[in-house]
Amino acid sequence: KGADNRMYMLELIRFTPRDSNFKDRPTACLRPELIETLIKRKKSRQALNDYVKARQASLNEEKKIEGKDEQKPEEEKAAEEEKAADQAKSSPEAKPEDVSGEAKAEKNEAAPEANGVSEADGPAARQIADSLHTRKLVDESGPLLFNTDIYTHYNLSDDAETLKRDEQTVQLAADYITKHIIPQMLSDLASLEVTVIETVSLTRTLHERGVNMRYLGQVANLCTEHTEFIRRLLIQEMIARACKHALRQIIEAAFQKDEGTVPVVVASYLN
Repeated sequence: KGADNRMYMLELIRFTPRDSNFKDRPTACLRPELIETLIKRKKSRQALNDYVKARQASLNEEKKIEGKDEQKPEEEKAAEEEKAADQAKSSPEAKPEDVSGEAKAEKNEAAPEANGVSEADGPAARQIADSLHTRKLVDESGPLLFNTDIYTHYNLSDDAETLKRDEQTVQLAADYITKHIIPQMLSDLASLEVTVIETVSLTRTLHERGVNMRYLGQVANLCTEHTEFIRRLLIQEMIARACKHALRQIIEAAFQKDEGTVPVVVASYLN
């Protein structure tokens, strides 16, 4: 009931945007946990950037007030800079590939997620690169405003530019699942940072990270020898869910013919 005392029907199944990885499924929506994770990451990164900018501005102001640069003659400053450059060139540790601070930061950020996997392993290195790239897109994107009408049959009245931006935002959220959350989850499972012992805890782990159960097959395909036990649990869960859907159809068909045959049909199916 609204503030105007009128009754309204809310379509809560689309409380979150459609999953662009499953456009052919009308009810395939992103989980609220995923949307919450993305918004929290965006806010934390924005707060960190604001702090860094404020701190840098404060340091520049202090440096300007103290006038440290003006105390030294220009010749002395140039000599010191030239000396520092010569020392950097002659240092054996200063290799060209080590100079880039950005490369170091990305390497350090990727190290925990790689979980000891070397670059020569190909697919593992590709997963790390995709994860870093996806997170960078999330951090550098504009405000995360999710349009729940994207990828639906509704005729949207927004302009083409707005619709394109909304589609990119929804696609970015879907890519965040496949390129970061799932590989990171498997890495945590392999390192025993997260432990699952049966399908119930496995389902809870997936849902807590914003991963729908329709991704079970993709998660199983990404399992390695270090997560073979997880692969078996995933296959067990997929078989159980497939049997559940088949059993529902059998029960429905038997119920329409004769209610008394339902127990016999169920027992026959389970045996």
